[in-house]
Amino acid sequence: MNDLASKMSRRAPAKTAPATPTVARTLRDDAPDAPTKRLSAEIPADLMRRLKMRSVEEDRAIREVLIDALEDALK
Repeated sequence: MNDLASKMSRRAPAKTAPATPTVARTLRDDAPDAPTKRLSAEIPADLMRRLKMRSVEEDRAIREVLIDALEDALK
């Protein structure tokens, strides 16, 4: 077996997506078809690391955590 095939056979199996996608808490039943806009911003690396960690801890998409944080900050 060549090196590449050997490495591929040792890899952990890929994670599969859940059968039903999760929906952000902010996309509530009262506004299921709310229009969205794309946001692109540069943020400090440490903040991005903390955002990713919170996302994993809560088992939610980064998008969901970010939307909730922005909503809380802009109340």
